[in-house]
Amino acid sequence: MRISRYVVINAIAFQTGWFVCVLLGTWAGVAYTLVAAVLHFRFAPFHRLDWLSICIALPLGVAHDNLLAYAGVLDYSAETSTGLAPFWLTCLWVLLALTFNHSLRWFYQRPWVLALMSLFGGPMAYFGGVTLSDVQWVISPIHGFLILMAIWVWLLPLHRFLVIQGDKLCSLD
Repeated sequence: MRISRYVVINAIAFQTGWFVCVLLGTWAGVAYTLVAAVLHFRFAPFHRLDWLSICIALPLGVAHDNLLAYAGVLDYSAETSTGLAPFWLTCLWVLLALTFNHSLRWFYQRPWVLALMSLFGGPMAYFGGVTLSDVQWVISPIHGFLILMAIWVWLLPLHRFLVIQGDKLCSLD
């Protein structure tokens, strides 16, 4: 299996963006995300579904992150005056959406593998993000991790399903 140069660049860009957003906050996260998205749409070898992926990831991600606060799992008050999820989390959803058809493509095309990867990958990213940012657990981290596992096992497969359905709707002649 040959891995293209862009797949590696895409993975590095996402991981770099994760650290920029979590460690440096909203302004740096927004700037990084804008530059990364512009470069992605300029140089990605294909990106037919990437806009659709972003358009579906944004409302799912914003709802997910704010419901975690509303349900008393996470506290964003040290990050934002509104208590809503910080905008750098929204940037992470854009960056993640740009990986699904590139560096995470192998996982994304296999729903069961995607669910298994999501079961641990999503909660681990949140656990790391809470540890490195001003976001706080309201409940015990173990309970929070278990709640995130229960959500993430279906969240990315749901995203995949919605992208496929959206692509079918957009492809109708």
